[in-house]
Amino acid sequence: MREIKFRGQRIDNKEWVYGFYNYTFERGYNSQSYDDVPNRCHYIDTDTNYYEIKGHTVGQYTGLKDKNGIEIYEGDIVFYKFASYQDISEVVYNKNYTKFEMVSLKEGDNTSACKFKKGRIHAINKTFIDGYDYVKVIGNIYENEDYLAN
Repeated sequence: MREIKFRGQRIDNKEWVYGFYNYTFERGYNSQSYDDVPNRCHYIDTDTNYYEIKGHTVGQYTGLKDKNGIEIYEGDIVFYKFASYQDISEVVYNKNYTKFEMVSLKEGDNTSACKFKKGRIHAINKTFIDGYDYVKVIGNIYENEDYLAN
């Protein structure tokens, strides 16, 4: 069973924090329902403190680590290679199938017979990680927008 935790970027200094995710009503907002809350405050509890984070940067831990032992989170950009096939993908959570996937960010063909296109999807799991020469986190979609522009 994988560890359930999240990360988010702090509002005050843009540092990343890791832990339990929670959101609350907007400060000073009084309501009986979450549905009509215009703005929620998002937090990460690190066991030592609560930090307010940017809600759009919340990403869940996949339970997997890259070749360097770096934890892989939703929103990460990963480079992976198998023989002469290589690709750069974003890690996403597919709510319909309740699984993590990697969506290719590149378009074109490789030096091998393998061809890939932007939007190609691979399930990301331990078998995938173990089956490739290596999988490496190279950034995330919030700090490395240049990968998304290709």
